[in-house]
Amino acid sequence: MGNTDTIRDIENNIREISARWAIWGELSLTSAIHLGRGDGDIVDMELIHDKISGYPLLTGATQAGALRSYLLDCLKGYRVEEEKGSKVSQLFGGTRCDDQGGQSPLIVYDSIGAFSEAEIRDGVRLDSKTGLADNKAKYDFEVWPKGTIFPLRFDLLISKKEKEDELLRLLCLALAGLENGEILLGAKKSRGLGACRVIKWRAMRYDLTIAKGWLNWLKSPVSPLHLLYAPDHLEIKNAIKHLYPSFTKPTIEDKRSSFKAEVELNLQGGILIRSAGTRVDDPDHSHLTSAGEPIISGTSLAGAMRARALRITKLFKKEDLVEKLFGPKSQHLKNPYASRLIVSESVIQDSKPIRLNRVKIDRFTGGTVDGALFDEQPAYGGTAKVTFTIIEPKDEEIGLILLLIKDLITGDMTVGGTSGVGRGVFKGEFKELVLNKESFDPTIPEGRKILNEFVTAFSSKGGN
Repeated sequence: MGNTDTIRDIENNIREISARWAIWGELSLTSAIHLGRGDGDIVDMELIHDKISGYPLLTGATQAGALRSYLLDCLKGYRVEEEKGSKVSQLFGGTRCDDQGGQSPLIVYDSIGAFSEAEIRDGVRLDSKTGLADNKAKYDFEVWPKGTIFPLRFDLLISKKEKEDELLRLLCLALAGLENGEILLGAKKSRGLGACRVIKWRAMRYDLTIAKGWLNWLKSPVSPLHLLYAPDHLEIKNAIKHLYPSFTKPTIEDKRSSFKAEVELNLQGGILIRSAGTRVDDPDHSHLTSAGEPIISGTSLAGAMRARALRITKLFKKEDLVEKLFGPKSQHLKNPYASRLIVSESVIQDSKPIRLNRVKIDRFTGGTVDGALFDEQPAYGGTAKVTFTIIEPKDEEIGLILLLIKDLITGDMTVGGTSGVGRGVFKGEFKELVLNKESFDPTIPEGRKILNEFVTAFSSKGGN
């Protein structure tokens, strides 16, 4: 067993393995996540659970799919179809239609999260003309809250020593997406759900060309317990380099194209994104919270922006831009596609809930309507930072989003319900604008000039 030649494949159809890496990461949700199993009995979209413990379950298939997609985006650009024999397939195996493709050397384990109580969200599609909910467009779904922890486990099998460097570089590049918070998991990713970040890494390498390496591997449990004494690292590249000193950080030309605008919003008065209560003494309507904190959901913000975008684009006869950017309204298309606009879910800092009693007034008599007394609990005051990201943007699309953000930060566009009584109004400012990783300052003349060029591209007759 001490000789590499004793472990062979090819003629004997045995997979050669010269080394095995075990990598553990602690994944923390920075927004709520929906890891669904389809239709449910209690809510329309239920979560999947571990059948034994009932705890949150993040499947290896979900992780592997997100990592593969992220790596391909970095190497080829957003939503470029993967070619047979690509670099990505070296790590994740052949594509679905590649009959000659190899098996993935990367094993991604299911993860059972820390105990967390599921939250229920209400969803609704708005009518762009009336601003009210579309008929039969109301639904609800479950999410795991922000702060839920998932222990991740990846095993990388090295068949030949000369392939180790390349596989480690590809793996490091993919896992760095989890480390940097650039990979979103689960459903409704374009509306702020599934944001996460790995906060620490541990790694172990087993040399399977020697007997000691095999024995150490065979004696190790499948759980992350055998990594308990491995040192913590904030970056995956350092966790690898600690055990493999010759490892160098991968350097590639990032082919992704995007525009990002980070905006700081100051709530003027109250906001009420309705959330159903779960206790007897809860008000009839409460503002939406996640992990006990009031939030602005990406779905509510994007819904308000879409309705306003339809009104703006109609003036310029460019209504087709809305579906190209926000995604199709119908979910039953033959070839559906996702929104290219990603709106983050944001916590409202320094906000206070205030419980209020309201009553419905009879418009003819001016008196109260019998049985129409209700109470609600909006969130009042506070600030929030929201990020808008367009992938593969065109100049006219950036111009449209800038006009929508302008309406939002000047208080002309409201978010949430009960806007008729003055709720959901914000004032704000741009904090950061980034185009293809190059930032520019909108408060200086050069930055304002760039903004005006984007708006002009949208408002021009031909567009871009």
